[in-house]
Amino acid sequence: MKQDPVVVGTPSSEASRAETQQPKKIPWGGLLVLAAAGFTAVTTELLPSGLLPQISRELQVEESAVGSLTAVYAAIIVFTALPLSRFLSGRVPRKTLLIATVLAFALSNVLLALSPTLGWAIGARLLGGIAHGMLWSSMAPYVARIVPAHSVGKAMAVVFSGNSIALAVGAPIGTLMGSLMTWRASFLVLAGVGALLAVLAFWLLPGAHDHASQKTPSLRAAMKLPGVVAIAIAWPLLLLAHFTLFTYVAPFLLASGLPESATSLSLSVVGIASLVGIWIAGMTADSRPRTAVIAAVVLLTLAFALLPALGAPGWVRSG
Repeated sequence: MKQDPVVVGTPSSEASRAETQQPKKIPWGGLLVLAAAGFTAVTTELLPSGLLPQISRELQVEESAVGSLTAVYAAIIVFTALPLSRFLSGRVPRKTLLIATVLAFALSNVLLALSPTLGWAIGARLLGGIAHGMLWSSMAPYVARIVPAHSVGKAMAVVFSGNSIALAVGAPIGTLMGSLMTWRASFLVLAGVGALLAVLAFWLLPGAHDHASQKTPSLRAAMKLPGVVAIAIAWPLLLLAHFTLFTYVAPFLLASGLPESATSLSLSVVGIASLVGIWIAGMTADSRPRTAVIAAVVLLTLAFALLPALGAPGWVRSG
């Protein structure tokens, strides 16, 4: 009896395999864990800014020097995120990589809380910055593989909501904890949250596999696309403005004549405003992306231009 031939590696068989592997439902538990991981990452990123005066006093260094904890964190993200993500892609399972980054956040915060000097603290932040870059470079591709194709946008919105929630409540709560207890206790609590999230991620995150035929994206080809070079130049500048604001918000408010407690309130206001910004972006990003980006840059520039005038001690007292 003649057997039918087995077709291996044809486009139709690859398409059938991809369709079979396509998820049928949204893993809500896993998405919430990822959102919480994003919350932890952004809180880790911004917490030294809110606790800058306390860290400066205990480590006996200038406040400007403590600002390096945020600057180093940002710099290591820029220089390591792309090379590491390209090197580890396909070599380490995506679920394993995400769990490892969350554990790295926890370890970074423990080391920072135990740092006797600014040098040790900077070393701890280097580890956190590497984990931060790996988290955001691997999270979106992972989410796209664990949800149905028609639900990717909804899933991304859920996962990345953790960023703005951290701005609204994460960093302010950590800053308040530092004021009520110590800044070291704030980082230890944050480390405990990261360890718990790693355990939950192990149980709730589904596995995600790349297709064998998938090719590594070409950076050179991407840079040839219209507008990519402009965005690649503008985005680091926007990040620089973002980190500058959050790094020195505490000393800026103190110099304006406001108490230390105003730092938590200010971070909450920024976080709530960012949630409003996400809502506006959801309505305009698809229909008017260029207008939305230009408007965001103009508003950010205007805010920085008004800060010196509105933050003057005389204006604050009179207000």
